[in-house]
Amino acid sequence: MVVYFERFYSTLLLSFLLLEIYRNRSALRGCLFACSMEDITLNFAGYALVVPAYVKQMLLAGTLGALIGVERELRQKVASIRTFTVISLGSCIFGSLSLAAAGGSVDGMPYDVTRVAAGIVTGIGFLGGGVIFKTKDKIEGITTGAMIWLVAALGMSCGFNQLSFAIWSFAIVLLFMLVAKPLYLLTDWLRNDV
Repeated sequence: MVVYFERFYSTLLLSFLLLEIYRNRSALRGCLFACSMEDITLNFAGYALVVPAYVKQMLLAGTLGALIGVERELRQKVASIRTFTVISLGSCIFGSLSLAAAGGSVDGMPYDVTRVAAGIVTGIGFLGGGVIFKTKDKIEGITTGAMIWLVAALGMSCGFNQLSFAIWSFAIVLLFMLVAKPLYLLTDWLRNDV
């Protein structure tokens, strides 16, 4: 009975939040796609709900990672929606934290934002290499490994507040992902035809 009540209450609360977001959609439309570090204020059941700007970055990073994960899921690859979402969110969080720490210093030495980016690239390269497998006659997982690296870059660009860069990069990646399969089939057909 308690579980049912908790589910009902959380569903009701989420419904009210979505309704309030729908009511403020014209104000949200401008601030979700603006590349500014402004907080978003929603009026929720008579209360002002202030959503920090980094939530916008994390939502975009998670969404872009999940959408690329859907493509990998449709192709029945090992790494899919959850993996890509977590990688993109993690990169975004590390990027946001490095920007937040950029104004500080340790023992008089200023923080270097690029070190965090270099660490993400190195760590994700190691993670992407783990999904590549070699069998007797072929190598599998190279595209998935490359996509893991790319999703980390999208997450980093969201974390560094380069939201329009992330959206355009995602659009270009999606275009090439959609074109790649027909091109592969065409080259395979031409190879067999010769």
